[in-house]
Amino acid sequence: MSKTNQSEAERFKGPKKWLEYLLARAFISVLQRTPVRVNDWVGRAVGWFCWKFLKRRRATVRQNLEVVQEWLAAQGQAASSVPIELQVRTVFMRSGANLLSGIRLAQLPPQKLQGYLQVEGLEALRTALAQHVGAILVLAHMGPWEALSNLAPLMARLGVTFKFGAMYRPLNNTYLDRWYRKQRQARGAALYSRRDGFHKPVDFVRSGGMLAVLADQKMRQGPSVPFMGREVTTMPLPGLFMRRAKAPMLSAALFKTGPCRWCVRFEDVDFAADTDWNDRAVCARRVNQALERVLACSVADGFWLQQRF
Repeated sequence: MSKTNQSEAERFKGPKKWLEYLLARAFISVLQRTPVRVNDWVGRAVGWFCWKFLKRRRATVRQNLEVVQEWLAAQGQAASSVPIELQVRTVFMRSGANLLSGIRLAQLPPQKLQGYLQVEGLEALRTALAQHVGAILVLAHMGPWEALSNLAPLMARLGVTFKFGAMYRPLNNTYLDRWYRKQRQARGAALYSRRDGFHKPVDFVRSGGMLAVLADQKMRQGPSVPFMGREVTTMPLPGLFMRRAKAPMLSAALFKTGPCRWCVRFEDVDFAADTDWNDRAVCARRVNQALERVLACSVADGFWLQQRF
């Protein structure tokens, strides 16, 4: 571990962090054992409470949704007839339900998870993995994304086998971060962060693994390219991994289809034959186009509680 990572790890330790870890672990452990329908209901209630009382966050969601609706209209898609404030409330309640439900879904055995999570675009997944060079999976913070740590066992029931890994941002609590990693790895998911460097996740893909990247985060650094009609600083990692590993890229939308029912939909992310792989902006723009398609599947399932534009 480098000196920088070492000092960072020390900064996230101590009695206060230990207490935070104990409280968070107790809360999460309860959610992991609560029926999905209860987590869904509680999450909706928490979301409603946050919508009612967090005025600044409410303004952030409204601003994000206004940009999205403007972009949808520019694409020739019908704008929602629901008043914007009701859309904002729906996002809060859907986000709460998805977050809490995802904690429980991540713990379910694949045979039970299959009852909650429908899979579409399975042929795109099969085609990508048939090349035996791994794959990059582009995701948005959408739906109960924590459930995707259980993706490999679920797909194995459908006849598609692969190793699953994901890039993640380490938690600002060393104890909680270690526990989180252990939980995910127990399901067979490999986790990588910036502390692991660039080569480890690339080697994972080259070994035939599918590496998931939540690529819709607002970045301080990176190429500035269009996203839903606005220039935004964009994560370059998916394109860099694809270039280095020479692996195909897929996107996945994760959205609600009914009470305690969700769908994960896979699609190819195609690049032009003459793509300049040394131009990070070109690759980032293509990834953003894939994310636009993903989020357009169900705007309400996007996590719009953070300033994106």
